[in-house]
Amino acid sequence: MKNQLLRKLFVRGYSRISTAFYHLADRLFQGKHRWIELKNAHDFPFVGQKGGFERIDPDMLFGCSKGVCAAAKASAGGVIEFMTDGSVIELSVVMKQYLSAFDQPQMPLSSYAGIDIYVKNQEGYFWKGNFTPNRWLGAEMRYTVHLCEDKEKKMHQVMLYLPIMTPVSSVRIGILPEDRLLPVQSSQLKIGVYGSSITQGCACSRPGMSYVSQLGRMLDARMINLGFSGSAKGEQKIANMIAAIELDVLIIEYDHNATLEELKKTHWEFFQTIRKAKPALPVIFLSRISGGISASMEETENRRQVILDTIRRAKEQGDQRVWFVDGMKINRQHESGCLLADDRHPNDLGMTMIARQLAEAVRSIVEK
Repeated sequence: MKNQLLRKLFVRGYSRISTAFYHLADRLFQGKHRWIELKNAHDFPFVGQKGGFERIDPDMLFGCSKGVCAAAKASAGGVIEFMTDGSVIELSVVMKQYLSAFDQPQMPLSSYAGIDIYVKNQEGYFWKGNFTPNRWLGAEMRYTVHLCEDKEKKMHQVMLYLPIMTPVSSVRIGILPEDRLLPVQSSQLKIGVYGSSITQGCACSRPGMSYVSQLGRMLDARMINLGFSGSAKGEQKIANMIAAIELDVLIIEYDHNATLEELKKTHWEFFQTIRKAKPALPVIFLSRISGGISASMEETENRRQVILDTIRRAKEQGDQRVWFVDGMKINRQHESGCLLADDRHPNDLGMTMIARQLAEAVRSIVEK
């Protein structure tokens, strides 16, 4: 306890000194950059009036499990977008918590606490780098980002993917006085994804490589990530939250964290809570890709049947707005060892294969 207190005091002191140094430098060299605080809540529909980058306002989490409350603090690769005609920007980020309290061995720091930057133009999306803080979180980190080599002043759409697991306190962009920074019109297609740590992005190499992030780029869609590491158990409180969001498609993946009995008890009711509020919403159910490794093939099949039973019951009641993406079909396309970082979490290739299968399903829905 004493060591933890000393560490917190040290980190807090380091953070304040670091931030004060940067602010002093800003005043000494005033005019070189114009700093803009970013508050983009498109990917965070439950932040209330506060803005910020926690996915759900703490006041709305009353009654949720401790695991959901903890996981909701992280932005899970949520995207901040803006337009600028600057070829170089300065990025300032303040993380909220000391990293070692959240270390997971299957996740690199570049994913756990890093920020990915992409630039979008007429040719597609281009990765511009990953910016990873040192371990003393709470301090202000500064990075210089080269967006393009063009001499001409052209507008660029910039996407910042926030960390998978580490809570973010603030994000600021520094641009030259002659450069512009403008908001981006939100994408028309809006997809919500509810699930486990796999949905949150655990084990991908960086935030832009989670299956949710990749799916967003594949479909040019706005993604709402409601993945809760270790805690996706079909809570009715979360079902009610999802039912309140305006979505074009919903993806449900949560047979990892719930026991088989919990899955049987909650799966249909969780879906029904959403369906009653959104009778026309397309819902895609995704099963696990790690059968035979994270669980026996017998248990994997039993879990798969729970999902299929929900789909069958829905269709028997005249609901034709339900689809199934079989995770084991994805597994069978590759040697399983190529897709996983451990016994259940996909690596970058696994995330890509999941995103491709889901993109195919979503296209078949929205193009009808």
